[in-house]
Amino acid sequence: MPRVKVPVLLVDGKDDFSAPEPAQRRFIDLIGTLPEDKRHRMLDGGHIPNDWFGLIREVLDWLDKYQPVPGGS
Repeated sequence: MPRVKVPVLLVDGKDDFSAPEPAQRRFIDLIGTLPEDKRHRMLDGGHIPNDWFGLIREVLDWLDKYQPVPGGS
C-alpha cells in the first residue's frame, strides 16, 4: 500500500458490516498518497451508501479536482 501515490477517494457507508470504520481508516492511512490527496468520506448506509446524491457529489467534486481537462494545460 505505501507504493500507491495517486489521489484516492474512499466513500463508504457508516454502517458497513464488511468494512467497518476502523478498517476503512486503516486502509486509507496505509496508502502512500500524500494526506492532502486522500479523502475518506462516510455517508449514511451500509456497504453501498443510502445517500446517492451525496455519493455522486463526492465523486464529482473529486473528479473536478483530479480529472485532467482534455486539451488543457
